[in-house]
Amino acid sequence: MKKTMNVSNRVTEQLAIDYPIIEGGMAHIGDGRLAAAVTNGGGLGQVAASGFSPRRFREQIDIASCQYKRLARC
Repeated sequence: MKKTMNVSNRVTEQLAIDYPIIEGGMAHIGDGRLAAAVTNGGGLGQVAASGFSPRRFREQIDIASCQYKRLARC
């Protein structure tokens, strides 16, 4: 049986997330797949902008959007 922890505080309420976990914007590592994984896990994922060209940054946003289970617009 899997236990789940119910976490509710100002951070989770203001950001509409399940857990107070916020992914840092790690350059070159914080891509769309990681952002979607963190968000799908109940935290706040974000795509890093540093080090990406505008085209590559847009691609990573599209990847995150496709893999985000509540949005999945692909």
